[in-house]
Amino acid sequence: MIDHELPRNWKDLQEKVAEIFRDIGYKTETDKKLKIARGTVNVDVYSEDVTQSPNIIYICECKHWNSNVPKSVIHSFRAIMEDSGAHYGIVISKKGFQKGAYEAAQNTNIRLADWFEFQEVFKSKWIPAMVERVYKKCEMLITYTEPIIGSSLAEKLDAIKKNRTKKIKKFKELRQKYERIGMTILLLQFGRGITKSNQQIKLPLTLDIPKEKQGGFESVQFSSLRSLLDCLSYWGEKGLKEFDEIFDESS
Repeated sequence: MIDHELPRNWKDLQEKVAEIFRDIGYKTETDKKLKIARGTVNVDVYSEDVTQSPNIIYICECKHWNSNVPKSVIHSFRAIMEDSGAHYGIVISKKGFQKGAYEAAQNTNIRLADWFEFQEVFKSKWIPAMVERVYKKCEMLITYTEPIIGSSLAEKLDAIKKNRTKKIKKFKELRQKYERIGMTILLLQFGRGITKSNQQIKLPLTLDIPKEKQGGFESVQFSSLRSLLDCLSYWGEKGLKEFDEIFDESS
């Protein structure tokens, strides 16, 4: 799953839903005011897939209730869908839905889902978008840590003049420190960590990551895609800063 943590409240659910749309690259707003035939109405999440022409519009209602959503909510939502021109509607419920709600959503472009079911709908788009983002941010780390030093990196190393012995030693230490991070990002980007058929990363996944202060490594188990990619992004950026210090001839 993308995010294994349950939303804490209605606002948190709303923001988490919007965040997934934004991660994919959709233009997204929360508490969006829409003009409809009867005046105006606010929807919890409004999102447009701007890669399509015309844009595909999603509207979402977030119900962090301790009771099942009744059919009256779906009937009202259907009216908003029809008047607003949205292509798809999603009602995300903490608890679930009454039988009548499912009946009201039949033969419509409205989907009823809990938080985890909502994630499944967009996971196949979210994974490649987020993996690509981390890869682009940390691509140079892969160059620094891949097993064979390429010609461009060799030239950068040859160009080090100031404190050369100390910096080359530090470079080797950093290669060992960040090799697992760099190679994991590379594997995810080129599909060895994602199956071609359904773009699934196998979870839970255990990865050895650097310790923050003590040195060495610690094994961390990741239960969600977001926590894994956030970790890779954090350590990738941290590693790049440390490598950049080596090639800074002013230091």
